[in-house]
Amino acid sequence: MKNLLIILFLGIFNNYVSAQKMLEMYNNTGNSVWAAYCFYDNTNQCWTTKGWYKIDAYKTVTISLPINSTKIYVHGQSTISSESFWKDDVSVNWGSGYSLCVDLKNAFEIRNADKISCDNRKKFSEFATTNKVSKYTFNP
Repeated sequence: MKNLLIILFLGIFNNYVSAQKMLEMYNNTGNSVWAAYCFYDNTNQCWTTKGWYKIDAYKTVTISLPINSTKIYVHGQSTISSESFWKDDVSVNWGSGYSLCVDLKNAFEIRNADKISCDNRKKFSEFATTNKVSKYTFNP
């Protein structure tokens, strides 16, 4: 009986893990990239931006996405020095098309990022997600 319960638990756990949607953001540059993304939040019925995720040179960061995400929006910026994103040394921006609210000084989660008035907006690029792991690459 105990073995049967373990097998059932593992089956349920494996189904839960395989149902997760993931976003893998790969930094294919020699500098740190700070990334943010936007998704449709079904619970609050709005577009929400989240950031910042520091991705070191030639490294990957993986985050969980809401299961209903069919598309997201991605923004990234690279700094000249690897010391800090918060300095005024942004050298490269990734993103085009959609201007969404971000916080330039802190980690953030901003609801209604497409509609609210804010001082800091960045361009985000649309990105279609897959059922499991979606991969986005920041290229030089």
